[in-house]
This record gives sequence, structure tokens and C-alpha cells, in this order.
Amino acid sequence: MGKAKTLAVLACVLLVLTLAACKTNTAPNKPATSAGLDKKKLLTVADVTKVTGIQGVKIVDKDPSKGAGGDLNFATPDGKMLLLLVVTEDANAFAEWKRISVAPISGVGDEAVSGPKGVPEPYNVYVRSNNRFFSLASFLDSQGQMKPLLTIAQLTELAKIVVSRL
Repeated sequence: MGKAKTLAVLACVLLVLTLAACKTNTAPNKPATSAGLDKKKLLTVADVTKVTGIQGVKIVDKDPSKGAGGDLNFATPDGKMLLLLVVTEDANAFAEWKRISVAPISGVGDEAVSGPKGVPEPYNVYVRSNNRFFSLASFLDSQGQMKPLLTIAQLTELAKIVVSRL
């Protein structure tokens, strides 16, 4: 298997693991959803366009078979996945995200880190803010050198917007 295909497979596996860590706790004493939180208002097309400079960004419906496994999923004008946002109240998800993180990020929520480990360039920002946790994940340029479509700096700016609306 070529280097590009190996990196693509690794990126997909890490994305699936990230999403798997986000399963909400359905124990009787814990809510399965974020009560009163309209996730669609946490991040908008206008926010993503302003931070990234990419015109024509659109929200796409959740469809994990197409990579759109987040609570909010953003695509480029030609329909290629760009960014996803996953929000949870499950502290175990954040603990797992921290375990696979590579560096702390200051100034975002109560705690934020980038990751995951084991890739040439991190493409996720994981955030804890009060009793909510979220991940912003950039997709990779599958046609080039498998670099994230968005930088950690861009993801951090988007994370600050999400925190302000939680």
C-alpha cells in the first residue's frame, strides 16, 4: 500500500475512533442529549467562511457513510467534506481525546488540546467547557499530501466561537 493510501486509512481510522468516543452516556442518571442546546446554532456557514476564507461552504446532513458523522457537518462547494463538529456531555469522550492529544491549546474553554497522536499534522481540536465537550475535526486533502484542509489555528478560532455559544 502506498504512503498516501496508508495515511488515508490511518486518518479514517482515527476519525472513526474520535466519533466512537463521542457516544453519549445513556445511564439512567445522565442525559443522552444536551438539554436545551441547539447544536445548529453553535457554528454557522458564515462562521466557517469567515475563519477559513472558503466561499460557498455548506452544511450537509449527517451521513456517516459519507464521512458526515458529526452533529454538524460542513462541506466545500463541490461537496467534499471539510469539517465536522461533535458535541457531547460524556466526560469519558474528552478523557479519550486528551489521551490521544499532542499539545494543549490555551484560551479556549476550560481546557483544549489538539490531536490526534500518530499523524504527521494534527487535524482535531478537542475542548472542555463546563459540563460540555466537543471536537472540531478537519478533513484531509485526499488528492494531495493528506494535509488537513484546516489548520489548528483555524480550528482554534472556530472552537472559540462554539464555546461562546454553549
